[in-house]
Amino acid sequence: KGWSSCNTADGSDSPYSGVIALFLAAMARGDTPTVHGDGSQSRDFTFVANAVQALRKAAEAPAGRVSGNVYNVGTGRSVTVLDLVAELNRILGKTLTAAHGPVRAEPPASAWHLVFADSFDTPVPLGAFSDCDHHPDTPRAYCGGLPGTVRADWWAYPDGWPDTATQRGYPVGGRYDPATTVWISRSPAGDGQLHIRLWRGAGGPVHSATVVPRPLMGIRYGAFEERWRVSRAAPGYKSAHLLSPVDNAACPGCEVDFPEGEWAHTIYAYAHHEDGAGGAQDGFATGARWDRWHTSRIEWTPGDVKFLLDGRLVGESTTAVPGTAADWDIQNESALSGPSAPPNSRAQLDITWVRGWSWSGSPR
Repeated sequence: KGWSSCNTADGSDSPYSGVIALFLAAMARGDTPTVHGDGSQSRDFTFVANAVQALRKAAEAPAGRVSGNVYNVGTGRSVTVLDLVAELNRILGKTLTAAHGPVRAEPPASAWHLVFADSFDTPVPLGAFSDCDHHPDTPRAYCGGLPGTVRADWWAYPDGWPDTATQRGYPVGGRYDPATTVWISRSPAGDGQLHIRLWRGAGGPVHSATVVPRPLMGIRYGAFEERWRVSRAAPGYKSAHLLSPVDNAACPGCEVDFPEGEWAHTIYAYAHHEDGAGGAQDGFATGARWDRWHTSRIEWTPGDVKFLLDGRLVGESTTAVPGTAADWDIQNESALSGPSAPPNSRAQLDITWVRGWSWSGSPR
């Protein structure tokens, strides 16, 4: 049987927040919600308990009665985005007026093709992200310590590789050490999470970690999305989750970074220009902090890179946009600005899902 559930909501501020939870959290803080366009776009919002009830009824029904049928689950009532803001104002006792942003120019649905998605349902203990120097930095790369299904999906920079601060000769840099920094487990909320815990001992380097989804290596144009937060922040640790060119010589300076920044501060996005044309890069400050759940998304198409945070466009670059194949490196390492990581410190980033699409549309 076919199954389609309309926009399902449960009222929580979970890592899977939809527009209701995002608006509710913002308005409860007194922040103005941002509506893209005039707010007349409508949705059928379905409470999660009703969706579960429908699933149970379908599962318990005689197979001959439901087999081969298509079911859409919803209330049958259309609610505009502005109506949603008004209802949340009523519930919260607020009088906030929505801010209006630009209408999102979406490419045709057929332009995006899902290549990879992982919700981290297979637990992997600390220590298993090891033996990662097989065919490094190629689509054949793998970590010998990982179980088969996870090995097929993930690779990590091998033990001992220098991170960016070390390459640049900073007083405190890092070395990649996936075996002591990366693992997968269930969170108290029940969702799977990839954990990246960077640390520094009494002396010596930071122990850094970069993980790479293998099915997304070597893609030319696509969308790259993840849901994450820093659950433990400390000075001296940062991320630069980046699209890195497969061939640096063929595309000098071709790098797209989002999210990037020191974990104790705020989130930035950067689009480096190919060969430095038109300046080194375009940079965008989001003002958002790392210690809350966020969904970040890079949309890379010919001549255009968009950065979205929690569904909101936070930056766009159209200058000297790279056009050669790239890998998506989820890079976490020692800081390049501000204080260095102090001795006997640690910090942690949690990722609850990642998704990646290829793109086959027409240039806009």
